[in-house]
Amino acid sequence: MTWWGALLGFVGALAGSWGGQLIASRREDRRWQREREREDVRHTRELEKLKLQHAREVDLAWRSERRTIYGQFLTALVSWEGLAHQLIKDTPLPPVSDSEIQQQWNELNNLFNMLMVSGSPNVREAGQQAVEACRGVVPHYTSMITSAGPARLDADDVAMEVTSSIYGFAEICRRELGLESQSDVEERAASDK
Repeated sequence: MTWWGALLGFVGALAGSWGGQLIASRREDRRWQREREREDVRHTRELEKLKLQHAREVDLAWRSERRTIYGQFLTALVSWEGLAHQLIKDTPLPPVSDSEIQQQWNELNNLFNMLMVSGSPNVREAGQQAVEACRGVVPHYTSMITSAGPARLDADDVAMEVTSSIYGFAEICRRELGLESQSDVEERAASDK
């Protein structure tokens, strides 16, 4: 019987050791799983944070690019507005060569093409209207320099169309860029006085 007792004691110790090891292993696996889940959550949060940061940087870069293009396009439109308003003055028109008009037109078209790539649909539509208004200036200007041309009243309509399309384009750009509208700025300035 002593052998049986020793054998049972040995088997019990072996089973206890094996069972303890199994329990410790399971506990360690569960702890490792919890740590891995925490690490996955932390990693996911970091990735989301990096994605948001990247999206913000891309948005800022595009916003800056759009702001530059909108400003350049608006500057080109204003030069066409000046040309249009020269039509309605009673003073003689300064001679502008066809190549100068063509150069201004090419610059406006190049900027419009850049606008078509980076602008929103509303900005592109407003830009298209402004380009069409500017297109109406060319025949009036060249005919008024070379001959009697159309009546100044007709030129007045063309100049007003250019001006209103510029203001419309500027307002849409301001709205898209998150800036105050011109009317809000003017109201605030009037209330400050």
